[in-house]
Amino acid sequence: RGRGAIYRFRHVLFHEVAYGMLPKTDRSRLHDRYREWSETTTDEPRDEQIAHHAEQAYLLANEVRSADAGRLAGVAFDRIRSAADGARARGDLRSSLGLWRTAQAIGRSIELPDREQIEVDGSVLLLRTSFEQGDELWREVDKLVVRARDIGPSEMLVRILVAAGWREYTSSIERSAELMQEAHT
Repeated sequence: RGRGAIYRFRHVLFHEVAYGMLPKTDRSRLHDRYREWSETTTDEPRDEQIAHHAEQAYLLANEVRSADAGRLAGVAFDRIRSAADGARARGDLRSSLGLWRTAQAIGRSIELPDREQIEVDGSVLLLRTSFEQGDELWREVDKLVVRARDIGPSEMLVRILVAAGWREYTSSIERSAELMQEAHT
């Protein structure tokens, strides 16, 4: 669809030198423009590529303290979260975890509302349970359950209660049943 000129570098070092010569404000603007262009000119899902350019636009703008950094942080957060959901949906849990961790870091920089921060933190923790073990991880899950309870019912509260319930199943069927019952209500 895009009919503009295509430029390719013959060697990666040429690319790196040319990129490094651009001022960071210009790099940020170009990443943002490329993200916008990608979102409007392709029929193919390119969530992770779009998320990468949104993240780079934000990081560079933030580094130079651009007035546009706040807007770019919100855009990056949304695109990265979308890419993380897409990776999880196609079963790429490692990529999803990496993207959720990036969204988590950006979310903390823009001070998300509690409910949204819990959704991000919960997504990271639930994905970590696929790759990690140990009591420290489950203590983090327990802390998140308390935070999620404080803000009220949510899908994330249900998801982390169910995960905690399954974990408790091997050691305390009663505690597991309590958590599952809470998730159900």
